[in-house]
Amino acid sequence: MSSFSEDTVSPSSPPNERASNPKVKESLLKWWAIFPFAIFIVIVLIFGRPSANNPRANEAYTVGFVVGGCLLGLVLSLVSAWVTYHVTRKSQLGATLMFSLVILFIGLTMISNWARGRAEHGSEDPSQSQLANPASRH
Repeated sequence: MSSFSEDTVSPSSPPNERASNPKVKESLLKWWAIFPFAIFIVIVLIFGRPSANNPRANEAYTVGFVVGGCLLGLVLSLVSAWVTYHVTRKSQLGATLMFSLVILFIGLTMISNWARGRAEHGSEDPSQSQLANPASRH
């Protein structure tokens, strides 16, 4: 006597293909895209603040400035990665590389703007600033 009975298998019921082979949606980016994004967040936190001589540079303005910089970099990088993903026929590697390049380019732009701002304000002759602002002479 066999333990398998033909009565348990119904020939009229179709096999459930979804349960045996679920379709998993492929993500846009590979897992290691978190590393360029983490580097970008550190760059924004260090170099993405408004200048100290900005009259509106209070705490809320600074937080908004930093969060806005993070979101701008993330959105621009994701849009470029999405376009690359579809142009390269759904290549995760291509999209991840484009995401990484764009987000790090934006971070390097923030660093260069910070350095340029320091060079402009740091090389200013104090006597010239006193001429521009007569109240600071005495």
